[in-house]
Amino acid sequence: MEIIAFRSRRGERSAVTGGQLSALAETTAVDLRRWLGPGPHVLVLALPTGLTFVGTLLGALLAQVTVVPVPLPRKGGNSERFCQIVADCDATAILCLPQHLDLIKSALPQSSLENHPVVSLPVAEATRPALHRRQAPVAGNPALIQYTSGSTRAPKGVCIEAANIVANCELVQRSWGMNADARFVNWLPHYHDMGLMGGILYPLLSGGFSAHLDPLALIRGARVWLEAISEERANFSGGATFGFAECLRRVPQDLVPDLDLRCWTRAFCGAEPVPDGFLDDFHHKFSPAGLCRDAVFACYGMAETTLFAAGLPGACTSEETVDACLLSDELSEGLAIVDPEKRQRLADGQEGEVWLKGPSLGSGYLNQPAETSNLFQQVLEGQPGWLRTGDLGVKRRNALFVTGRIKDILISNGRKFAAPEIEWLACKTQAALNPLSTAAFMADPSRSGIAVVIAETRLGSSKLSQTDAICNKIRRVILGEFGLELADVVLVPRGKLARTSSGKIRRSAVADAWRSGAFQSLRIGGDPSPCPP
Repeated sequence: MEIIAFRSRRGERSAVTGGQLSALAETTAVDLRRWLGPGPHVLVLALPTGLTFVGTLLGALLAQVTVVPVPLPRKGGNSERFCQIVADCDATAILCLPQHLDLIKSALPQSSLENHPVVSLPVAEATRPALHRRQAPVAGNPALIQYTSGSTRAPKGVCIEAANIVANCELVQRSWGMNADARFVNWLPHYHDMGLMGGILYPLLSGGFSAHLDPLALIRGARVWLEAISEERANFSGGATFGFAECLRRVPQDLVPDLDLRCWTRAFCGAEPVPDGFLDDFHHKFSPAGLCRDAVFACYGMAETTLFAAGLPGACTSEETVDACLLSDELSEGLAIVDPEKRQRLADGQEGEVWLKGPSLGSGYLNQPAETSNLFQQVLEGQPGWLRTGDLGVKRRNALFVTGRIKDILISNGRKFAAPEIEWLACKTQAALNPLSTAAFMADPSRSGIAVVIAETRLGSSKLSQTDAICNKIRRVILGEFGLELADVVLVPRGKLARTSSGKIRRSAVADAWRSGAFQSLRIGGDPSPCPP
């Protein structure tokens, strides 16, 4: 019986059975043990979506070798993050496909290549490189090191133990009903925690099936995701908010009835803010294909919690600016809203920092004892082991509303606003602007009430007319709603804002670039210099 399948952008499909995958993983584990010798060892997997990634991942886990999944460096792009990860985890070796060997070698300095050899798969016995002796073994020999996206600074490696993976999978099984009947369609990259844990490991641990798309397929044609769900009769599939937004915007309404989405009972949406009414809009558009409203729901998690932390199937309506993550009693017990300064639990309805606790929490950040102590080892009401997430939220009875990030707060006359609130309202003024590709921030962090909004246009909307009128309308709306004066409104073509490896906007990096004048030559139309309010 098929246990995992891969679908190409050209519509080709390949699959393997459980027995075939098990044999591949066992063979890989034996080869790795012979090659690597006594550990601990850390292998960086710079591999694209496909069977080679999955087989190598499972083989390394069986061989008790720590795995670090990473995206391939882009040709001609900035490889600083890739180099940081290789050095930080002190990789024994970097594994890749033969066609990517030169690309990866060109991304690394010579000193790094000497200590961290790049090896193409399969590793032939005659060409196995000599391995350097690790300077500082990773404490506890974690199963995975999952690097955070680095939205505000250099990425941090979260150490994930095998027990964390099993605990989080069991939490998903109890919360979402994942079992041997699960049929999962995944479009997220294999190095992404939602694609890695949710898309690969959890269906396997549950005895279910998963089908994987090339991550670029969704960007090039959003309908391919829904077609895969329909054809694979998938009941589990989801991902970041922008994936749902692409389907809303780019799938023609007259083609929706051609799909059969009656099977899709777990359409989970997370990783980014989920605006109020957004999931209702998604259901309304695809209900002619049989999609049930209770199947579409918001969820919340992070690399530090292995993956999943909150969110249950079922619709939630409210007056909040974001859809809620529904909570069971079990999820509520491991979640608290805390005053980030006093570090005291807040009552229902009060906004504070989201703190999490439970067996899914990783053991800390690699090589960062101070960060680990500050974030992973907090005490609340006499109970140790709480994680400070850095996210702001409100808890109301059986629902969590994630409202923003502590570091992404804008202030006007003592009032605090989450950046996503401002970004979504600004982009509502013009359909050609993308709220998921927008950055709002303080013009001067030391001065209250003066902000900046920089928004990318959607695909095909780079030639906007009347940009001055659009910018002035955004100013009026933001001033009227939040009391924030906008020192500048910048409209730029798609793809010009700094992003993390998982596609989130790096607001702090965008702010630094604006303050240095980097957007002067990028703005579409209008005055080429910042406009005072």
